[in-house]
Amino acid sequence: YWADDSSPYRTGPVVLHRRLGSEGVLSLVGCVLKLSNPALPGKSKELAVIVTSEEWFEVVRERFGMRLDDLSDEERARLWDILASEHAAWTSSRAKADGAPLAALNASGM
Repeated sequence: YWADDSSPYRTGPVVLHRRLGSEGVLSLVGCVLKLSNPALPGKSKELAVIVTSEEWFEVVRERFGMRLDDLSDEERARLWDILASEHAAWTSSRAKADGAPLAALNASGM
């Protein structure tokens, strides 16, 4: 299932989760870092939108304990290109669905 080209594991964004005990679950979904906890309003809180390759790899290393040292510079660049492209497409589709101008959505940090 996860190796099939139509699987969400292949077509969806890169997703990382880390349990933080009673604080909740820290998630990195593509370029969006969020904290989920039933005690939070709406049960989750967006912490950051990652906008650079350097920042994304730092968050993965520092917050999720994944150094990714086995990736070459070319592989890191390709991964970031995919992440940035998927995030731009998601932002655009979200703006269209909400009827909000894309510039306003980007300015809000979404």
